[in-house]
Amino acid sequence: MRPSAVVGLANIDRQKIARHLSVRFSSSAQAVLPLVPQSIEVWGKVRRLDGGDTIHAFKVVKMRPDSRDATFVRYSLDVDRFAHRARWESDFETRAFFGQLQRIFVLPLPPLPQYAQSESQVILLAEVRQCAGVSQPKADGPYYYNGSLGVPEVIDLACIECLIGRVEDRGQWGIVDRSNALSRVLMPED
Repeated sequence: MRPSAVVGLANIDRQKIARHLSVRFSSSAQAVLPLVPQSIEVWGKVRRLDGGDTIHAFKVVKMRPDSRDATFVRYSLDVDRFAHRARWESDFETRAFFGQLQRIFVLPLPPLPQYAQSESQVILLAEVRQCAGVSQPKADGPYYYNGSLGVPEVIDLACIECLIGRVEDRGQWGIVDRSNALSRVLMPED
């Protein structure tokens, strides 16, 4: 498959996109499902505008055996701290996650007056699989995860912050997050 192509979506993929749109538009997934087309444009690569690395989508870009894996990313999502408490008022906090970028969806939407969208728009979405069992680092040490990935979920592409590296270490994978304080090299002045 080329890095950009129009592909047919399975029903499960359409439902994941509809779940994302339901949060965006404060509606039900069933109500927004008709907005998700049967076929959609899929991208295989993306680069942050601020001089970031090129990130590849695992399901779209074929990786050569001699190249580095540029599919793992750090992304941030707002998470309800009280999601497990059905009757409590929501209290959102931003949390960092690590995962593998699977595909990038380009979703064109017409004007949607019922959702206060007066103009047509194009929404860029990312399908990611979260790294499972990520441990909290000790002090400023690295994060580790067990090597497995969760189920694919659809997020806004703008939530992806940067490309990360991984290093296998005694049966676990260490996450090389170049966006934190440990990644900055400070040179003493002469």
